[in-house]
Amino acid sequence: MEENSRWEEQLAAALQQKKQSLEQDSLAELKKQLAVYQSYFEGILQILFKKSLIKEDPYKYDEKITEVTVPPADDFIETEKQLRMGQRLSSYHSQLEFLNTYYQFSVEFLDLKRLGRINAVLQYIQWGRLSGGDANIVSRTLDEFMTRINLSGDSMSSQLFLESANQLERVTGQIRHLINDVSAYQREAYKHEVRTRVLPALGSGFTQEKGVEGIKQAFKKHMDKQPFYTELVQEIVDEEFSPDREEMRRFVLKKLEPRKQVRQRKQAQVDYKELLLRAVRFLASAGYQLEDVIQKMGENHQAMEAVQTGLGRRLRRLFDSVFGAKKGDRVYEIEYFDAGSSLNRVETVSYKSFMDELRKKARMYAALMNRESSASRRLIAAPEEKILEFLSRQISSLQTVHRRLTGFNELFKKEMSSDRRIKMRGFRVELSAVKNAIIKSNQAKAEYVSSREEQVQMKQLGVGTDEG
Repeated sequence: MEENSRWEEQLAAALQQKKQSLEQDSLAELKKQLAVYQSYFEGILQILFKKSLIKEDPYKYDEKITEVTVPPADDFIETEKQLRMGQRLSSYHSQLEFLNTYYQFSVEFLDLKRLGRINAVLQYIQWGRLSGGDANIVSRTLDEFMTRINLSGDSMSSQLFLESANQLERVTGQIRHLINDVSAYQREAYKHEVRTRVLPALGSGFTQEKGVEGIKQAFKKHMDKQPFYTELVQEIVDEEFSPDREEMRRFVLKKLEPRKQVRQRKQAQVDYKELLLRAVRFLASAGYQLEDVIQKMGENHQAMEAVQTGLGRRLRRLFDSVFGAKKGDRVYEIEYFDAGSSLNRVETVSYKSFMDELRKKARMYAALMNRESSASRRLIAAPEEKILEFLSRQISSLQTVHRRLTGFNELFKKEMSSDRRIKMRGFRVELSAVKNAIIKSNQAKAEYVSSREEQVQMKQLGVGTDEG
C-alpha cells in the first residue's frame, strides 16, 4: 500500500513537471514546425499550378472545415489525374491552414485523438519515398510530377521542388518527434486519471483476474465521455499486478523526464544567418504568385482599355496627362484601407511603372529561390546586418505591392460591365498566398531578432553561448 502511494506521488509530480516542460518548449516548437511544413508545401503547390500539372479546385474556399481530416487517397483513372490531384492537394492545403490557424497548441487541447489526426495528415504524403511500393496514389503521382518537371528543362522549378520535398521530409521527422513527446505525456495523464477516478470506485473489486473488463464496467460512469483505450487500460493493470511492475513504473517515470533543453541549447550552435536567409526565402516564395498576377493584370488591363471608347477614352487620356502619365501608359485610381487612420484612401498608380516593378520583383525572387544563382550567392555571402536591411525593405515593399494589387483586383471588378466581369481574371488566391509569404517572413525575422537579443542578454549575464 505504501509502495503504491509513493508511486502515485512520483507519477503525479512527474506529470506536472512534464506538462510545464511541454508548455514551455515542445508545444511552441510543434506549432512553429507545422507552420514551416505548410510553407514548404505551398511552394510545391505553386510549382504544380505554374506547370499546369494540377488544376485549382474552384470549390476550395467553399469547404467548411470543423476538424482536421485526411483527404481521399483512393485510386483514380488516368484521365482524371489533373483534376483529382488538384482537388486533393487543395484540400490538403486547407487542412494545414485550419490546423495552423485554429488549433490551440496546449496540453488541454491536443489530446490523443487530435494528435492522431495530426499524425494522419503527416502520413498522407510520404515525402521520403514518393515512389515507394507502399506509397499511396497521391505520393506516387507527386513522384511522377517531379519526374515530368525534371524532364521539362526548367532547372529552377526542378531544384525548388526537390529541395522543398527534402525539407518536408526533414520537418516531418521533427514534428513526429514532438508529437511523440506530447503523446507520451497524454498517455500517462490518461492512465493517471483512470487510476484516480475509476480505481478508487472499484476498491477491492479491482483484481488482476477482472483486469481490463473490471475497469471498463466502471469507466463510463466515472470518466464522462472520454474514449476507452483498451491498450492503455491494460498497461494500468500490468503496472499494478505484473511481476515486472517496478521496472514498468521506472520506465514510465523515465518517459516523463523533460527534454534537456538548457543543455541542448548550450551545445547546439545557432545559425543566425540561416534564420535570416529562411525569412528571405519565405518572402521570395511569393515570386510564383507575382508571375501569375502579372499575366492576369495584363489581360484585365487590356479588357479595361477595350471598354472605354469615344468620349470616355478622351476623358481618360486627359486624366492621364494631368497625372503625368507617359504616352502609352495609363494611370489608375485605386482605393485602399489605411490601418493607421482607419480611413479609406485613394492613390494614383501608373500601370506601366507598377507592372515593371512586379516583373523586376518576380525575377529577383525567382533568383533568390535558386541557391545556385549569383543573386542568392551574393546574399549568402553578405553580413547579417545587410541581409536584415534587405529583408526589411523587401517586406515593406511587398506589403505595398499587396495593398495595390488588392486595390486593382477590386477596381477591375467594379469598373467592368457585368457581361465583361465574367471574363475578368481575379487573383484573390494569389493575394492570399502573397499575404501568407509576408506573414511567415515577418515571423522568421522576429525569431531572428529575438534569438539575437537573447544572445546579447546571455552575454551580459556572463553565460557562454555559441556563435552560429
